[in-house]
Amino acid sequence: MRRFVFSVCLATPLLTLACGSDQPANSPESTGGGAGTSNAGSGNGGSGAQGGSDNGGSGGTAASGGTAGSGAGGSGASAGNGGSGGSNPGQPGVVGMDGMGAWDALPAGEKAKVTTNTSFFLHQSVGQDLEDGAEANGFSFEYCTSGATDLAQGLNGGLFSSSNGDPAGKIAEFRSMALANASGGLRVAIMKFGYADIVEGKAVGAQTAYQSAVADIKAAGVRVLHVTPPFVYNVPAENATKMATRTWMMNTFKDDIIFDLEDVESTNPDDNSRCERGGSWEICDNVRSTSGCPSQSQGVDAPSGQGHICFNPHAQRLSKAFLYAIYLAAK
Repeated sequence: MRRFVFSVCLATPLLTLACGSDQPANSPESTGGGAGTSNAGSGNGGSGAQGGSDNGGSGGTAASGGTAGSGAGGSGASAGNGGSGGSNPGQPGVVGMDGMGAWDALPAGEKAKVTTNTSFFLHQSVGQDLEDGAEANGFSFEYCTSGATDLAQGLNGGLFSSSNGDPAGKIAEFRSMALANASGGLRVAIMKFGYADIVEGKAVGAQTAYQSAVADIKAAGVRVLHVTPPFVYNVPAENATKMATRTWMMNTFKDDIIFDLEDVESTNPDDNSRCERGGSWEICDNVRSTSGCPSQSQGVDAPSGQGHICFNPHAQRLSKAFLYAIYLAAK
């Protein structure tokens, strides 16, 4: 079921083993290596998750990649162990720019697994951009309210009740919904912070609460797909904090799949260069929602301080990497 949400959001490791918001110089970089017939290519700050069918396919049965960088930058980076991982934590890796081609390379039967493995995705506006893009690619998310216990088989998506800027409230909703559905076939739980959630003064608390929630969810046997927090345009100080949280996620959840939203939205589709300002990555001007290339559900962004995604072609393009991350998280 489709729904349209119009909102104004305030400026807000790669391992090779198989098993649901760092400065560019220190960011994770694919170094090759992995199961199957192809390896992850190298990239500037990119990601190295590659996979294919259960039998090896085009990328093997494991996320291939390399080593994680030790990046720092901004505030709020801290360490942690990411919880117990449950009885079958899935395969680790980071999915970024390479995820688009990896999704395209999957056979139809493999892609269809995201419609049979049950997942839910709680988010706010930028998450709706990803849902809109996935729907355009033939994979719709069934609408679910936060707290729903009657999830459809396959992809489910809905909005947090907590407002943007309230990461603690969002994390509590995420934990509650995952635990309520743990015995009902839920395989992968996903939440995305809003860009107003990961800012100076809130990032460290959000990290601590999120890590605790992830540990509880994994202990209940549900996998967690992590999403690096979205950037805003033209506010480098805020983006530095988001980059630090990206580094924290990669250092903390090395045994999980991470969808690197920061990588895909800050890579210029024209030449694959990194979009940067003031020492921080940012959403590219030709990727964000503008009057010439608007978001389908969120309207046109202000000149700075927001970070919605142009629907055609960019939300459609980036959502392939998101779908691929969901696919890997459920394997």
